[in-house]
Amino acid sequence: MTKYLRFIVLGSLLCFIVLIAGTYWTGAWLTAPAPATVVTPSTLLPAQSVHFSNSRGKRLAGWYIPGRSDCGTVILTHAIRSNRASMAGRTPFLHKTGYSQLLFDFQAHGESEGQTITFGYLEQDDVKAAVQFALQQNPSNPVGLIGFSLGGVSAVLNGPALNVDVLILEAVNSRLENAVMNRIRQRVGTFAPFLAYPLLFQLQLQYGLDLEELRPIDSIRSLEVPVFVIGGTRDQHTLPSETKALFAAANSPKELWLVKGAHHQDIYQFAPADYEARVLSFLNTHLACASPMIK
Repeated sequence: MTKYLRFIVLGSLLCFIVLIAGTYWTGAWLTAPAPATVVTPSTLLPAQSVHFSNSRGKRLAGWYIPGRSDCGTVILTHAIRSNRASMAGRTPFLHKTGYSQLLFDFQAHGESEGQTITFGYLEQDDVKAAVQFALQQNPSNPVGLIGFSLGGVSAVLNGPALNVDVLILEAVNSRLENAVMNRIRQRVGTFAPFLAYPLLFQLQLQYGLDLEELRPIDSIRSLEVPVFVIGGTRDQHTLPSETKALFAAANSPKELWLVKGAHHQDIYQFAPADYEARVLSFLNTHLACASPMIK
């Protein structure tokens, strides 16, 4: 073997080792728990600290905010590696309208128990437990859910078992493969497939994730509830084309809002006035809470 050929072989081997090590590290970081002490914001109206468990016995931490007895309950679900505090900005206008609210930390997030983040695979069970808790508080009232990114994915993956009356999805990917590819492409451009596919393979092999079961675009077809799909026109994590595809796959009644200029970010903070008007219109239409609370 010539010196040049040995150099090529050794270089290729080194690149392979670096790729495997980098993929392993990235997978370990993405799935590692994201614990945090969650402080109740001063703007959070009469919030009660609550705990409930999912079907695997993991204890989930949350806040429950009682509303009018004749209004429904809105569950707010957060993004990956975040916690319930990230959704607290929405609580004042929902409370003013009269809705009860439940915010909680997904397993392996915030103050909830759990060892591994699974991109909706385990988190979907947390959503189901949250719906059950909300119904225990107000058995006769309808339930709506606002889910951002992971929060929306975890809701949709339940399919008909979700048991909510209204669903609002913000920046929700169509399938996990796209979510991983889009994020890696932002950093390495056209080389993204060389990193994304090994990472997806590792997630399947090491953590037992089934990619076929992490495709909201398939699950949403089985939902027979009103769906409001929201996305940003400049979102590079969940592309506008994915948002449109998710909307197209949903059953009627449904609405689509592509927010001009928004990235993968909190849409409420980006366009608060429009968000309040559109979201309240959708919720009031389908949860029958039409008049604001009288102060």
